[in-house]
Amino acid sequence: MESDNILEVRGVSSKTTMDTVEMYFENTRRSRGGDIKSIDEKEGVFYIVFEDESVTEDVLRIKHKIDGTAIEVCRYVSPPPPKPVQNYPNKVFIKNISENTTKDKLEKFLEKVSLSPTRIEYGELEGSAIVTFDLG
Repeated sequence: MESDNILEVRGVSSKTTMDTVEMYFENTRRSRGGDIKSIDEKEGVFYIVFEDESVTEDVLRIKHKIDGTAIEVCRYVSPPPPKPVQNYPNKVFIKNISENTTKDKLEKFLEKVSLSPTRIEYGELEGSAIVTFDLG
């Protein structure tokens, strides 16, 4: 569904029911809305799609009040997709390394519990390191 056609409604009193919000936006005289195709509520924010998409612009042109409370009505803007997380199958990030642990001790420990590391790089964050292994 195109976010251009979804209205986001904020600031509705916690005492106001979804039915009240729905009736308000279906009342063409009060809200300039019309028949609602779908209405959802998440964490006090309502998302409304009208059957007739052209009423969306009409609703956005005026200020709104429900149960005596001024509410904010705007076009819903979908969040950007999450950035992909890089995956390095041959690297691990270790943190909380004791300041008493030498590079040699860390290498010997890693050899004992996994594979021999090919490289250990200490990070800017104190007590952290990136360890590279040869999976070949």
